[in-house]
Order: sequence, then structure tokens, then C-alpha cells
Amino acid sequence: MDRRLWGAGRPTRRSRRALLIHDVGDDPITEQHTPEGVRLVAAGEPKHCSGKANAIAVGMEAGDSKIKYATEDE
Repeated sequence: MDRRLWGAGRPTRRSRRALLIHDVGDDPITEQHTPEGVRLVAAGEPKHCSGKANAIAVGMEAGDSKIKYATEDE
């Protein structure tokens, strides 16, 4: 791996983006303005797990950073 590409091992600006994981495409969050660097990701209907577990799994797959943080807001 070329360390120059990755900022000598530190997270790059690209990897410091925030993901907002929501349940479905018509979630109210999709109608709100999101700041630059924030990406909305629809988790979809869960299969064989809870909605929260599904959202975490989708977020883990969608994220492009080694640093992960999860919280919820009902």
C-alpha cells in the first residue's frame, strides 16, 4: 500500500464523512438538507435480524473508514 495515498496512515478527509442510515427511502430525513460530507443510506427492510442490527450492518458495509461510531435517534 502506498502510504502517500492514505496520508501516512491517518484518516483522509474522504474517510471522515458521516453516514446517516435510515430505514426506507421515504424516511422523513430524506426531505431535510444534509451538510456537505453527509451521505444518506437507506438500510431497507431487515432480513433475519432486527431493524437496528440491519442498520448497523448496512452502515459497516457503506463506510469507507476504519473508524466507526454508531448512535440512534427514534
